[in-house]
Amino acid sequence: MPKQIRELLVVWKKIKKAMISFSLVKVLQLLLPLVLIPIITSKFGLEGYGEIVFAQAIMTYALVFVNFGADAIAVKRLADGDEPSKVIITMYTFKVCILCMILLLFLCITPFVDEQLNLLLVFLSSWVCFYDILHPTWYFQHKNKYYALVISNVLGKIFQLCSVWFFIEVFEHLYIVPLCALVSTLITGIYLSRFVIADINLKKIPNLTYLIEFIKESSYVFLSKLSQLYLVLHKVIVGSICSSEFLAIYDLVEKCLNVLRIPVTIYLQSAYATFAREKDNLIVEKSLIIMLLFNFLLLLLLVVFLNLMGPIFFKNLDYNWTYLTIAMCCSILPITVNSLLGVGFFIPLGLGKFFMISQFIAAGVYIFYMGFLFFFKELTGGSLIWGGAVGEFSAAIILSFIYIYRKKLEIRSFKVN
Repeated sequence: MPKQIRELLVVWKKIKKAMISFSLVKVLQLLLPLVLIPIITSKFGLEGYGEIVFAQAIMTYALVFVNFGADAIAVKRLADGDEPSKVIITMYTFKVCILCMILLLFLCITPFVDEQLNLLLVFLSSWVCFYDILHPTWYFQHKNKYYALVISNVLGKIFQLCSVWFFIEVFEHLYIVPLCALVSTLITGIYLSRFVIADINLKKIPNLTYLIEFIKESSYVFLSKLSQLYLVLHKVIVGSICSSEFLAIYDLVEKCLNVLRIPVTIYLQSAYATFAREKDNLIVEKSLIIMLLFNFLLLLLLVVFLNLMGPIFFKNLDYNWTYLTIAMCCSILPITVNSLLGVGFFIPLGLGKFFMISQFIAAGVYIFYMGFLFFFKELTGGSLIWGGAVGEFSAAIILSFIYIYRKKLEIRSFKVN
């Protein structure tokens, strides 16, 4: 058996339980919106569905601040032997405080917001932030209690689907969709909290120094995510310039793109602790090659799938599904490079600074591209859908260059020694 395959099999034995569990969770998270599309559109049409998507896209901004990139650092610190109670209290205290400040700020600016924006719908969409707090994936990664995550997500998604289907029939109102998601999140969060509470020791509360060090270590990951806000902003721009019908189609393709990202996301969530402990570059490189080939095949399958299913979902709309799919989903290849190199190599080795710089440059390239379109009055649906891919490709090129350059330096240093 080739050495490369043996290396990957060793990693697989260490993370197979985590990968299976995270696979189930991710599939549930991404399939539910696809199942809800026909239910919501049958009651409220594409325009109503577009409003829900637009409100959730706005609240996703808050999620970036609530998460702060602390999840990756929490897993790393627990793997390095930090006291679990300190990490748990730090994570919950920090995230809850940020969410409270965001909601308070949201209430303060409410009187100054355009009346056309459905503020209550946006506020209810804050369930995405509550989900991040009440479903501490980082904790269950450390404890290997993946069954709890699977059970809570299965029950939560079933409850959410059934409640949306039932209450839409009764009340026929847009607010039912995010409200059901919020209730489902709170119920499953209470179930998961009993596992976390068992590890809290009030005698081992983190001091201010520990909290500052934790935030400082998380800052590179946070700034990297902050620079990626243009990806969330992009959907808001599409919704502002294009019709609600086009935004609904854009959202469908984006959800399919998220399905393509499942393998990379699951692999990183499962193997991150291994990367942080072993810091083996060869494993990262072999993983990257396999994931690129795998995602390329998935991309081809998705083009075929959307060309067949797109006209079924949106019967009255005529779009070039091949162009739309390729333009949006080709970004899965640079996303794979960014994720594996950034999370698998740069952050575990303490090189988060380079990862952050690459993301800021990518944001700058995106702004330049959008400015170019605005200057030449080409802000159309056909040109906007390339925005995300432009940023991701630029970040992948920069990270690859830095990785290759550092590797050459290491080889030269090894030869000299």
